Amino acid sequence: MLWLKEKKLKIFYPNPIKMIYLWFNLPKVDIQSDEDITCYWVHSGTWGAYTPPNKIFVCPWDIDSAGGFERLIKHEINHLKFEKDVHDMSHEEKESYINYK
Repeated sequence: MLWLKEKKLKIFYPNPIKMIYLWFNLPKVDIQSDEDITCYWVHSGTWGAYTPPNKIFVCPWDIDSAGGFERLIKHEINHLKFEKDVHDMSHEEKESYINYK
């Protein structure tokens, strides 16, 4: 969590009520991708995260502030797609590169 705070990323802290709400109200989004990617809905953390080779994590709270589901999911897919290009970059450099793509 300290790393996230240092990067000034939006953090959603664990909350049992939000977790239960999400279990029963999973967002419905249909985004097509050429890659075989698994998307996990999470109730805490940052808006989006990824784990190579094929996992993304999306937190739906206050999603419009992040540009909406579609933008966020495509952003995380691009992180996976360009991971080899940005592997040695800093967080800020990665985000800049991915946002450019």
